[in-house]
Amino acid sequence: MKLNIKYGINYELKRVVWTLNQLDWYYNNGYKPKLPQNITKDCTEREISEAIKAEYDDKDYKIASKKLRAEFSKIQKDFFSKLKEKFKTETIIPNLEIILTKYGTGWSYHSPKTAVVNIDRKNILEVALHEIVHLFAKPTVQKQKMSHWEKEKFVESIMAEICTTNNKKIRC
Repeated sequence: MKLNIKYGINYELKRVVWTLNQLDWYYNNGYKPKLPQNITKDCTEREISEAIKAEYDDKDYKIASKKLRAEFSKIQKDFFSKLKEKFKTETIIPNLEIILTKYGTGWSYHSPKTAVVNIDRKNILEVALHEIVHLFAKPTVQKQKMSHWEKEKFVESIMAEICTTNNKKIRC
């Protein structure tokens, strides 16, 4: 499985615009997404882009990317083996995309192969794995018509199960 980590100003612009379009849903569900300074729903894409450029530091993303790759490589085989067993599938997302961001909520996912992870999170690997579980759990979630919070509890229960070996929690 190949991990494609992506980041950049254009990704941040897409993330902020997407977040602004979902802002009411976020607030109604108790989330407080992070936005660039002085950005509101009324801002233009140009204003958003300028605000992102003012805050953007490529080295922050490079550090997060390097950290995520190193941590992911240590647990990848075991994690996906357990994930395949849990969901009774041989299908693994061959080219998983991880988009690194500083905006929105701490994380999100977009089927069929994209996880979005906030680089300001200390537990960046755990966040990425949580979103990967969402990608695998989506058919079950849809079939059972789970609410948002039921879905989150379901994913967390899977994380607890597959990140435990011999009754010891592994870092994933």
